[in-house]
Amino acid sequence: MMSCLHTVIVANTNKLQHPGGQFGGVSNKSTTDAILTFTHDIEAAWNNNKVTSALTFDIKGYFDYVNHDRLLHEMRRKGIPLQYVRWTASFLEEREAAVCIDGTRGEMKPVENGIPQGSPTSPILAAFYSSFLLELFEEQQKQHQGIPGEDTTCTPVMLIMYVDDGKLYVSSESLETNAPQLPPPSPGCTPAGVLLGTLRRSSEGT
Repeated sequence: MMSCLHTVIVANTNKLQHPGGQFGGVSNKSTTDAILTFTHDIEAAWNNNKVTSALTFDIKGYFDYVNHDRLLHEMRRKGIPLQYVRWTASFLEEREAAVCIDGTRGEMKPVENGIPQGSPTSPILAAFYSSFLLELFEEQQKQHQGIPGEDTTCTPVMLIMYVDDGKLYVSSESLETNAPQLPPPSPGCTPAGVLLGTLRRSSEGT
């Protein structure tokens, strides 16, 4: 069933792809593709005498905090057949875990949220879970296009992700122009059911 689920999800991969792109748990994409996309955009900015600033982040406790109901909803919304959604629900239910410290294992307790990080299915499920975050970003970008007074020297803000790690970046003629274009995305993450961990800023220029 797990291999069948993988096949069905791969067939629906196009439904997971959004501007900025999820490169983890998606067929025919990898960390190399994410790096090449980012470096290509930096070099294109250099060629146009622009500098690039980036804001990197990770989704806090991503695998541990995945809400099962939201995950199943996203799978249905993306058109995954009901039988595979039901299998996923069965895969996630009645799970237990224990904490082991210095070789001593604690009491087994029910796990209400999360997906098993070591499972080959988990990165695929994680891509579904984070797809709504990418859609929120896409919608926000559309709303900002053409706003009177907006700095037109900036490139569009881009978002690339590898499962739970993300990078927002933008290019313009100065770092001072870039900075206000990259506010922490925390407020936009709440509707997607995720919390952000550490934020880091960096810049590249000529």
